[in-house]
Amino acid sequence: MSTILIIDDDEQLHKSFHKLLSEEGYTAESAASGEAGLEIIKDRLPDLVIVDIRLPGMNGLKTFQAIHRIEPKLPVIIMTAYGTTETAIEATKMGAFDYILKPFEIPEMLAVIKQALEAGHFMRTPVWMDISPDEATKEAIFRKILTSNLKTDANSNTYQRQN
Repeated sequence: MSTILIIDDDEQLHKSFHKLLSEEGYTAESAASGEAGLEIIKDRLPDLVIVDIRLPGMNGLKTFQAIHRIEPKLPVIIMTAYGTTETAIEATKMGAFDYILKPFEIPEMLAVIKQALEAGHFMRTPVWMDISPDEATKEAIFRKILTSNLKTDANSNTYQRQN
């Protein structure tokens, strides 16, 4: 079960998110400020953070930067009712997974949440390869894939497909 942290000072939004996310099988946690959200993240890392731009104390973009320093691979969705193109561009350049305007459509938000959780999972999953880094050229990897299903003829430079 994925845990989603909502950082927003709107208590009604917290309640709505908790209800919606629990119905979808997620665990929701809430924080009313950037500072409180960072404490939760330091204590127990969620799978996704949704943060409002306008917060008391530390604003949403500063909160996002602090989250990114703690865990760069943690997906963060930025939301706001006061969106500007400049803010959206800034959030995207900083590495936010998405930028959502309030009020949002629930199906759209659920789709973005699902995508963000999947992306976060893939970003934190190690990739194992059985070749050394200096052999990791496109040609070397392609050759390795091709020859893994082929056997060489000891008397020639030919390959035969193994069955």
